[in-house]
Amino acid sequence: MAIFGSSSPYEKILSVSEKMSASVAAAVRSWQTPIREFNEDIFANALKRANPQQNPLAYVQITIDMMVLSLNSMQVEMTKQALTALCSGAVQMVQVARVNELIDRLARALGHMATSKNDIPAVCELVVDIVDVMNAQMAAQIQDDPQGTGFVKQTLGSTKGIRLTPLHVECLRLCILARRRVLHERVARTILDVEFASFGQQSGETRAKAFMQYCYYAGMIYAALADDVSLRKAQKQWMLTFAIPGKFASYIQLEAFKKLTLVNLMLDGKPVKLPSFFAPTHVKAIEGPATSYSNIADAFSGTKSMARALSRVKEKQGLLANDDNVGLADLLVQRMPAQFIKRMGDVYSSMRLGTLAKAIGFDAHPLASHISNIDELATTLAQFIESMNDDSVTVVEQDGTPTSANSIVRFSPA
Repeated sequence: MAIFGSSSPYEKILSVSEKMSASVAAAVRSWQTPIREFNEDIFANALKRANPQQNPLAYVQITIDMMVLSLNSMQVEMTKQALTALCSGAVQMVQVARVNELIDRLARALGHMATSKNDIPAVCELVVDIVDVMNAQMAAQIQDDPQGTGFVKQTLGSTKGIRLTPLHVECLRLCILARRRVLHERVARTILDVEFASFGQQSGETRAKAFMQYCYYAGMIYAALADDVSLRKAQKQWMLTFAIPGKFASYIQLEAFKKLTLVNLMLDGKPVKLPSFFAPTHVKAIEGPATSYSNIADAFSGTKSMARALSRVKEKQGLLANDDNVGLADLLVQRMPAQFIKRMGDVYSSMRLGTLAKAIGFDAHPLASHISNIDELATTLAQFIESMNDDSVTVVEQDGTPTSANSIVRFSPA
């Protein structure tokens, strides 16, 4: 077999790339894989010729073909070695991102490699590395924009600064599938907490879907971290899915609304209020299929006791499981007493622990359902109040006096 010649399946894009022709992007856009099975020699020689720094589009396309065709462990390992050029910065991912078809192809190939090889965590780490490099390269472009307008103004088609691509979306999807807290923490810190300068260069509907998917997945990653700051960020991301106008309500928006309802209740004790600019017909299309979640929210209102809300969540366990929202529902139950405690603070300046426990129906909560002694119930409630880390609710401690039903809880303005 000739190493480099007309017999090389990649001769077309390689020769165009080597000539630095302006038509290289067009060649990549219309590319169809010329081989049907993985051939180590063909790929090794093609990669050697496709210098990742000089011919990034050709290099990435060859790597995509390797990901799609690799079957055994040796082929997968060779493919991962090729991907290291994308992770190290040797490939100018900024140029790759400008070709929508190529970056979309790369995202799908990485997703295929992760799921078909049952290697989601390892591939996810690779994707996070690639996205980190791409973001850094995109951010570096701002140096050509000394006024920094790329970051100040959010634009739809800007080619400067960090912009949303299908690879960002796939990165978050794989992170969720990997179910590794360390990956969630890294993605939240290095990707989600970095602001976009633009929302990508895809067509209108594709761009809107990618934006909603990104926000939806981002909310799931933040929510998995479960601390107050991350939950607020999840709340914000899910609300952003409603920021894109459209002719119809989206299934993504429906699923975001369900999760948003649970997070709103645990953080604010209130149902979701959709943006005023969201069309009434869209509101009906979202709220109708999510009636069960509205029922859970209704159980929070008009009562001082959490017993009805706890019962409603338990009643909806099957639905919550089908929607993959059991984790959020469990977190809601875990945090539920806080909302009812603070609600009592809206009426009273202080009250006894035992009185508070009875008023909010604390004995119905899993933390206290096994406790019959009122002083033990009060002690458990005091421990919960301490875990809230909320200065507006404090248990007054008296030297030498153990916590009991007679201990005082003091409320102050938040």
